[in-house]
Amino acid sequence: MKIATVKISWTRSPSADVTSRMIEINKNGEVTALDLPPEVGEYVLDVEAGGAVSVKTTVFDSEGNEATSDTYSFVLGDLTAPVPDSNFSHEILAVRDEVETPVETPVE
Repeated sequence: MKIATVKISWTRSPSADVTSRMIEINKNGEVTALDLPPEVGEYVLDVEAGGAVSVKTTVFDSEGNEATSDTYSFVLGDLTAPVPDSNFSHEILAVRDEVETPVETPVE
């Protein structure tokens, strides 16, 4: 299974009295809460292919107040390249004398 290293980043609270931050990460239903210093504005984590992630932060100030961010969510794709085109072939459709503009038309 493929695994992606993903960086989550956010704009930190502009409040001057923020003393701490907690980040809550939900990866495929498994929730982890971590305490972070107030100066942190990003977090790196590994996510499996097809994984669903949601993240929110809560900031705390020196007066004991707190504020929780909106939840940010994303789902990773399969993290694999598509299978390339193959089995090319050709056939002659017509023969003519030389013309000034070649015929080139994509066919779906």
